[in-house]
This record gives sequence, C-alpha cells and structure tokens, in this order.
Amino acid sequence: MQTSRIEYFDIAKGWAIFSVIVYHVAAIHGNEEIRSFINTYFLSLFFFISGFFSIGKSFNDLPIKEYLLKQAKHLLIPFFFVGCLYNLYQNLLSGTPPGFTFVFQDPKGGYWFLFVLFLFIISLLLLKKYINKGNLAKVLLILLLPFVVVVLLAKILNQDIIYFFSLASFRRYYLIFASGVLLKLFGNGRSIVDGKLSIIISVGYLLLGTYYILYIKDVASNLDFIIWFVTNLAGCVFWLVISNRLKMTVGGAFLNRIGQCSLGIYVVHYFLYRIYYEAHKYVELNEVQSLIMLFAISFLILVVSYYLVRAMEKTKWGSLLILGK
Repeated sequence: MQTSRIEYFDIAKGWAIFSVIVYHVAAIHGNEEIRSFINTYFLSLFFFISGFFSIGKSFNDLPIKEYLLKQAKHLLIPFFFVGCLYNLYQNLLSGTPPGFTFVFQDPKGGYWFLFVLFLFIISLLLLKKYINKGNLAKVLLILLLPFVVVVLLAKILNQDIIYFFSLASFRRYYLIFASGVLLKLFGNGRSIVDGKLSIIISVGYLLLGTYYILYIKDVASNLDFIIWFVTNLAGCVFWLVISNRLKMTVGGAFLNRIGQCSLGIYVVHYFLYRIYYEAHKYVELNEVQSLIMLFAISFLILVVSYYLVRAMEKTKWGSLLILGK
C-alpha cells in the first residue's frame, strides 16, 4: 500500500481504533446504545481508508506476485501467528482444550479484519488492468463485480466454506473499501474534507446515524444493509472532516500517533481486552460507574497497546510476526 502519510487520515484511523476498543469493552458492559452509534462508522472508516491507500505506487509499479507477497507478509503473518497465539491465550484463561478452529469461523477469533482486507487486495489485483483505465461509470461497474460474485456464492456454497472465507464480512464491507478506491482514482483526499459537499454529507450522516441508532440498530434485512451502508459511507466522510479540523490540536496530535500504529493496536488489544473481560466478572458497578469505567478502561487499553506496538517495532521477530513488517 502507499506509504506516504496524510495527517488527517492518520487522525481518523486513531479515532477508529479507539472506537473499536470502546465497541468491544461496551459489549462487556452491555451498553448497546454506544455499540449502535459506533457501528455507524468504525470498521468502515478503516476499510474506506485502506481502499484509498491500496491504489498507490506499489500497487501500480510492483509486479503482481511481489505486491501480493508484500501484502501477505503485512496481513496474513499477523493473522495466523497472533490469531493462533490469542486462541491459545483464550483457551488458557477459559480452561478449555487448545485448538485452532478459529480459522474456520467467520469472525476468525476477532482477526477477520486482516483476512478480509487481504481478500479485498486480491480482488483489486484481479481487476488491476481494468480499473486503471476507463471512466467513472465503467470502473464503478468493474469494482462491483467482486461484491456480486460473493453475494451469489453465499447463496450456493456450503456454510462451512462461507465461514472459512468470511464471506459475510466480505459482503458487508467490500463496497466501503471499493468507495475508498473510487475516491483515490477519481478524486482526492481534500475533496471530501473541504467544501459544501462535505457539509451536506456530514449533516446527512448525523440524520441517518440517528435513525439507525433509534430504529435499525443492526443489519437484519437488505433494506437495513442499504441504510447501514449509506450511513457508514457518510460516516467515513464525517469523521475525516472532523479529523481534518483536529490537525492543529493536542487531541489531533495524540490521535495521529495512535493512527500510525492502528493496525498493530488492533492486533494486540484483544489480549488486554480479554484480561478485563475476566476481571469484570468480579466487579459490580452502577450505571454511572459502568459508563466511566467503560471509557477509562478503553483508553487504558489503547495507550498500553500503543506502547506495546512501539516496543515490538524495535525487535526483528516482533515486528515481523506481530506487525507484519
């Protein structure tokens, strides 16, 4: 992927990874309102930005095999190594026999994001010679092909195969990823954070997000998916606009640093989350205390994960096996 940094994209990734942690901790506290709100943007923001940066110098200049190996190192090594390690870790804490069945499940033990992002990259490589040519309408139709194929496959394949390839997650987030690709090919980063269009989309997100939180809450039908998709796409724009406004602030500088390590934080935060999951069973909190603890623990997990990632970056094997570098 393209390695040049755009500050407000890193800030947005910092906010997104904090949202991921809050989302997981909120599940422990049973706070579905916060989870519904976060579900209007958080993983979509990652996939949107990943789609934008997937089209870069490496994608265009490197031979397909070399580029694919580079992405496999970056995504699949942490997926398999950390996934197996976390699976053993969970089994140790829960007292269940060790096993590696997580690779046959759609969530992949929580690490489905890495696996599905790799599938998105493969899809993009298969379409490479077509998406670099043609007008917006033609490229849009070409980019829709993987989504259509996966929807059809999900109707005819065995459930075990669907789980193994995480096709449900692919189907849910691919269009968001493809939207980031389209922005890179036919727009630019500034075009979605400046001007009247960004304001209109942001207002639309606030309205759609409110409707989703109050009435939809989760995707249970095709109509729900359409509303979820439009809300999340608008949410990506909204949080990029906010991130652009935060550039010159202390909070923006903090999120910028976090965002540059966001993938590593995603990989390691599950270990800390699981410790809190076990500890929370022995703590009784009232509603206010629960809300305060939710955000306090989420912030603590974020900061500790960040420093763990920075420490791993300094070691050869930690950098390779945990961070895919």
